[in-house]
Amino acid sequence: MRRLLHIFIWLGMALPFLSARAGESLTVLTWNTGRMGQYAKPEKNEVLQYLLSQNADIICLQEVDVYKDARFLTLPELKAALSRKYPYSYIDFAVYNSRHQFGTMVWSRYPLVNKQSIHYETRANLSNRCDVVIGADTVRLFNNHLESYSFTPADLADVDSLHNYKGLVSTLRHLKTKWQRAVPLRNKQAQIVRTEIDASPHPVIVVGDFNSVEWSMAYWTLSSGLYDAWRETHHFWEWGATCEHRGIGLRIDYILSSNTLVPVACSVPETTGSDHRPVVAVLRIKKD
Repeated sequence: MRRLLHIFIWLGMALPFLSARAGESLTVLTWNTGRMGQYAKPEKNEVLQYLLSQNADIICLQEVDVYKDARFLTLPELKAALSRKYPYSYIDFAVYNSRHQFGTMVWSRYPLVNKQSIHYETRANLSNRCDVVIGADTVRLFNNHLESYSFTPADLADVDSLHNYKGLVSTLRHLKTKWQRAVPLRNKQAQIVRTEIDASPHPVIVVGDFNSVEWSMAYWTLSSGLYDAWRETHHFWEWGATCEHRGIGLRIDYILSSNTLVPVACSVPETTGSDHRPVVAVLRIKKD
């Protein structure tokens, strides 16, 4: 009986490795959770319920917000819900105080080692770096939440119509100020991550909310020499918007990978619970 128990334990530990080697693919999901479904309790949390319904191997989350107040979603509740399916995790917070914690998370079916974070000079932005051990292979994962413009509905309060010239000019000046503040910070953050990518001894997967469209400096800094899962699996005219405001959809969330991790499928599912959509990609592990 004891020997059978040991066999079952070994199979439970080895199953993720065996399944990855047999299928030679990896499913990665990244999502800006919009404050983790507005910190609803697990059974009513649309973001958490969606994650539990998926079959990803690695889940990368940004804008995870958990509270100390038991009336809202707490960190122990979130851990309890996800750890049943994903035994390995890396959790770090850019904001940590007596009221709540706000940051990023990685959940994985595979062991995570060499876990580190890149903390930036601005509040609420963070990058995780960890190595994912997949059998005999190791992949370095970067999970990012980069500088936002921090646009809010209040920024457009002065524009009640296109004919309100003074309001329009005032709003454009205000938005320009936010743009001029955010772009240099985000470009600097992207360059920091790029330096880490170039120094990696392993193939890389780079995901997250870059807060940048694909013709931006930050995007090109991070994506140079890497596959973009959406672009590799869709026609150039397919937009793949991951975030939409006032009817304008932008692609600002990405999954990038080294040339030994070939994207074979990528989707941006319509979901609820966050102002962003998740990005889900299947990466084929190319053998030498």
